[in-house]
Amino acid sequence: MKYFTPELFMQLNSLDVDEAEQADEKWQQEEAAYKERLATIRGQMPSQVVRLSELCLHDARVVSREEFIEPAGGPFFFHEPYPFRIPLWSAVAIVSVALGEEVISLIYCLGDHATKRDAPEGWRFSKLQEQWLYDEVDMIEDRRGLFVHRILFSTGASLEIPFVSVLIHRFRVPVTTPSAKQIA
Repeated sequence: MKYFTPELFMQLNSLDVDEAEQADEKWQQEEAAYKERLATIRGQMPSQVVRLSELCLHDARVVSREEFIEPAGGPFFFHEPYPFRIPLWSAVAIVSVALGEEVISLIYCLGDHATKRDAPEGWRFSKLQEQWLYDEVDMIEDRRGLFVHRILFSTGASLEIPFVSVLIHRFRVPVTTPSAKQIA
C-alpha cells in the first residue's frame, strides 16, 4: 500500500488518543494525496479502470482470492531487435467479495504476478474473517498501459495486483430465510 498503509491503519485505531489523532490527520493527508493522484491519471485510464477506482468495497467479506497462471513454454514470438524467442504467458487474478446480497468478482488480466504481503508485526485485529478495508488504483509510470490495484484486508494482509485490464462482474444472491414449515 502506498497511501493507506497497514501501519497507518493500526495507528488510526490506537488506544492512545494523541497517536490516533495524529494518525487521523495523516490519513486525511494521504486521502487527499491519493485523490489528487487519481485526478492526474484519470485521463489515461481505460473506462474499466476508472470504474474500479470508483468502486467502494469497504467492509465487504472476502469470498476468495486466486491467481491462475498459464506457464511460459509456448506459444513464442520473435520481436525485433531480439534474436531469440520470447515466451508468452497469461495470468488472471480473481478477487471475489460479498457485499450485502451481492457478490462482486474482480477479474484481472495480469501484467505481472500479484504480490501478497502478510500483516505487519503487532497486527492486533482479527484474522478470522477477512474483509476488504481500503484499496488504491494507480498507473505504473514506466510501463505504459499497466496499472496496479493495492488492497488492504482486515487481516492486515495486503495484495498488489499489476494488471492490464479488469472486468467487474456482479450478481445478486438473494438472502432467504427458512419458513416455519421448512424448519419442522
